[in-house]
Amino acid sequence: MGGEGMRRHPDAERCAAELGALRARLDVLDAQLIELLGQRKQVTDAVGSLKDRYRLPARDMAREGVQHARIAELARGAGLDPDFAVRVHNVITSRAVEDHQRISRASRAAQASRAAQAGRVVQAQRAEREAGDEGAH
Repeated sequence: MGGEGMRRHPDAERCAAELGALRARLDVLDAQLIELLGQRKQVTDAVGSLKDRYRLPARDMAREGVQHARIAELARGAGLDPDFAVRVHNVITSRAVEDHQRISRASRAAQASRAAQAGRVVQAQRAEREAGDEGAH
C-alpha cells in the first residue's frame, strides 16, 4: 500500500501553500518574541543592578500581584486565556528574579574580594612600616 494507490485531496497543494505561509508568519512572530525577550532581559538586568545597589530584595510581591492582574487583563483583551498568560509571565519573571539573585551574589562576592584585597594591602603596609621602624633602631 504505497502512496501510488492513495488518492490525493484535490486541494492538497493549496493547503500546503497556505500552511507554509502561516508557518512562515509564525517563524517571524517567534523571532519577534525572542527579540522582545532579549530586550526585556536587558531592562530586568538594569533593574537587578539597581536593586543590588540600593540593597532591595530581588522579589517585590506587591509588584508581582499588580503585574498578574495587568497581564490577565491584557490577555483577555488579546483573546487569550488569562491563566495561560499569567503562567507564561511567571516563567519569564521567575528567570528575572533568578538573574537578580545572581547579580546580588556576584556583587557581594566582588565586594568581599575587594575588602580582602584591601586588608592584605593594609597588612603589607603595616609590615613595611614595622620593618622600617626596627631598622631605624
